[in-house]
Amino acid sequence: MEGTILDRETAAPRASGLRFRLATEQDDAAIRRLLRANPLRGGVSLTVEHEPNYFQGTGVAGAEERTILAWEGERLVCMGRCSIQTRYVNGRPLRVGYLGELRLDGAARGRFDILRRGHQFFREVYRHDNPALWFTSIPADNQASLRFLERGLPGMPRYTLLTAFVTRLIPVSKHQPAWRTSEKWRTGGLRCVPGTRSLASTIASCLNDSAARAQLATQWTPEQVLKLERWGLRLPDISVVMKGEKAVACSALWDQRMFRQTRIRGYSGGVALARPWINVVSTISGTPGMPAAGSVLAHAFLSPLAVDPAHEELRFHLVETSIAQARLRGVEFLTLGFAANDPAARKLGRCFGARDYRSRLYRVSWPDEPVGEPLDGRPFAPEVALL
Repeated sequence: MEGTILDRETAAPRASGLRFRLATEQDDAAIRRLLRANPLRGGVSLTVEHEPNYFQGTGVAGAEERTILAWEGERLVCMGRCSIQTRYVNGRPLRVGYLGELRLDGAARGRFDILRRGHQFFREVYRHDNPALWFTSIPADNQASLRFLERGLPGMPRYTLLTAFVTRLIPVSKHQPAWRTSEKWRTGGLRCVPGTRSLASTIASCLNDSAARAQLATQWTPEQVLKLERWGLRLPDISVVMKGEKAVACSALWDQRMFRQTRIRGYSGGVALARPWINVVSTISGTPGMPAAGSVLAHAFLSPLAVDPAHEELRFHLVETSIAQARLRGVEFLTLGFAANDPAARKLGRCFGARDYRSRLYRVSWPDEPVGEPLDGRPFAPEVALL
């Protein structure tokens, strides 16, 4: 899951020859260098990279995307990605923007002027094309980012907390027996089938029915479902649970490593000392251990995911099915995203054993503009694979 990343508190502005502009294909190498060189630091340091081409991962699910770059001399020192999609807000499909991939180069740490002017440039870019709502995600353990962005400094937008969010990694066990899913689907006249071109409309309708019951979930069209193969999600990788002619649940095992990789960059002192012992236990239990520094995390998203409330038990059966598929494809972790207070998230953790990455979702607006309509009590459910 992407997020806003600042390694430390920013300091007072200073004079500089900063230039801000929108990214083009010619900036690909510089963008990929910035992403590789600036890890998200914590107990486990990692980078979210876009190899072999940054722009290969743009436009997913019909997203309108612009990446803002800050240059100082010949060096790219900061970037941020603006992605607009049709998402559900209070049950209605609206244009909603997501702010992600804010990266400040290590050589520019402590530079308030870059962040302030970058946000002002962003505001000008969208002054006459503003979506109904902007939101972003920030890692919960990135205290520097949280303190800075929540402070409401002059020239900066307002960040209003929406919810705590959990990205859950479910380990794929090598010793786990095959799931007898066919018996489970037959209960109540259900059947599970792989996605096909003829089911594209059915899949989109199932996803949209579920999305309308949540906040910030994406609206899908049959054309967008069909185009996902361009980004590594084949139709047969989508499991569709049918009851008669109606889809009551569906899920996708989406391996995005062809255009977006999570690379382990290192471990902190305590985690590094514990890692050999953790890996011994993992070998015995048949679950994936802690990868070596420099390796790409072998994970796939269980996303998008939709379940009719009348068939909530199918959520766990779909995870079981995806675990079996993941084992065959060499995937070591399934990645799901939930609002932290979602009872299904807690139950999934108890059923399968999981490692959590915690973040916060914020609404982003400018102090001199109205925040917009309040959000009702629907759970927040943006697709983690699209953040």
